[in-house]
Amino acid sequence: MKNDANPKQRETTKLVDALTLLDIVFDERSRPTLRTMRTWTKKQVIPCVRCGGLVYYDLEQVRAALANRHVKTATHDKPQPSLAQENT
Repeated sequence: MKNDANPKQRETTKLVDALTLLDIVFDERSRPTLRTMRTWTKKQVIPCVRCGGLVYYDLEQVRAALANRHVKTATHDKPQPSLAQENT
């Protein structure tokens, strides 16, 4: 049986370890640490495949998960005083 899949497609669907994932997905200057990757995995920010005690990542699933993340804006605990209160 002949495998008709595109070689690039096969490469993007293979499972990789965390260090390989960091090398492929992130630029060297903006790469998070391995510890950050482990935290994201534990908090289910990025999907993974567990096989025994090993953890692997699907490149396309991780890219999709990171692309769908929304940045949270900072909120202030104290309300800001209005102009009317400042002038009194």
